[in-house]
Amino acid sequence: MTPSTMPSASAMVATLFTQVSQYHVIEELDPRFQLDTRALQGLYVRSSTTQKLVPLSILASVKPGVAPVVINHQGSLPATTLSFNLATWSCAERLR
Repeated sequence: MTPSTMPSASAMVATLFTQVSQYHVIEELDPRFQLDTRALQGLYVRSSTTQKLVPLSILASVKPGVAPVVINHQGSLPATTLSFNLATWSCAERLR
């Protein structure tokens, strides 16, 4: 399974390997929780130091707004491309 063939509220979070096969671990959100961001208030993550469940709201905040659907990357880092035209005069001429 590839990310392009997964349902929209799913994410491949790991791959388990055995000696003869591999299994993709897919995290999926119940459809009744996909329509409202208030469902995030019920999510908890396990603390790596105390092993206790911690509300996601302690680690992140949700702010409704406009955001890009895709973030371009160069390797593993977010990237963007800027284009511009140079003026007809050169920097050396401008500094005189």
